[in-house]
Amino acid sequence: MPALPSPASRRGAVIPLALVVAGAAFLAGGPSGPTSGVAVDRYQAGQPAIVRSVLPAGDAARVRERGLDRARLLGVPAGTRTQTSRVVDRFSGSVLDEVVTLDVRGNRLGIVRMRPDGRVAAAMRLGWYAGGGPIDAATAASRASSLAAAARITVRGTPIVGRTADAGWRVSWPRAVAGTPVLGDGASVTLFADGTFHAAATEERDLAPAPAVTLAAVAAQGIAAERLRTLLGPTDAASATIVATRLAWVAPNDTFDASAPDAPDPVLRLAWVAQVRTRGTLADRVRALELYLDAGTGTLIGGDLLR
Repeated sequence: MPALPSPASRRGAVIPLALVVAGAAFLAGGPSGPTSGVAVDRYQAGQPAIVRSVLPAGDAARVRERGLDRARLLGVPAGTRTQTSRVVDRFSGSVLDEVVTLDVRGNRLGIVRMRPDGRVAAAMRLGWYAGGGPIDAATAASRASSLAAAARITVRGTPIVGRTADAGWRVSWPRAVAGTPVLGDGASVTLFADGTFHAAATEERDLAPAPAVTLAAVAAQGIAAERLRTLLGPTDAASATIVATRLAWVAPNDTFDASAPDAPDPVLRLAWVAQVRTRGTLADRVRALELYLDAGTGTLIGGDLLR
């Protein structure tokens, strides 16, 4: 089997997950899309992915006020003091204003990250929390919807409700455009078991114009099979099966092209996403993968790997 390019560190799940706010990932940069009107140099391997800077005094006061307002609306503890900073995430191409709330001992209680226009990009209540009695899925959906509305987080469609590892709830609203999913975009609110706010995240990136003519599904699947044979070689390709092909908006990336930029493209393109399952000895090395094919030309523009 030809050596597949190593996926960037952000990968590790073939199917892009609906917005999941994990503590470590949030503190490292948090989910967010490119910020309109703000230029961010594309990330290159070996460079710092997250760059923090001190806000000018005038901006800091405004950001602090906004952040505390969003914290109050969501239920993030205000604490006794705050820290403000500007966070540039060069990997996602985003620029965010951050407010951290702290208690009298300097322990962090919560984080709110906002886009320059004040919209919430991400928020989290930090630390151990002992709540009351558990709520059911319907109550979780209602509670999450109310919190999103209060914090002016835009949600669309019917939410997807699921449990979290700590017996809480994650309520998410994946983004779709004219019925076509936008992978990785949308909004989510995570609750503790008793319905208390835990975290929130939003993502809505720019979309490139759709192609004038879209490849038929059968043509896209044929191209995907050819690309698969090229990537894996004829022997290993026999142990890989395309199990689904669907249209979606995706971020082109360097999964199968080492010459591509290290950061995914901040502008999404319409693509046929071919989901591939593996078996036999191939599955010991690559359990599954996805191929992103430009919806108009069939060009391989990225994908994902599950090793």
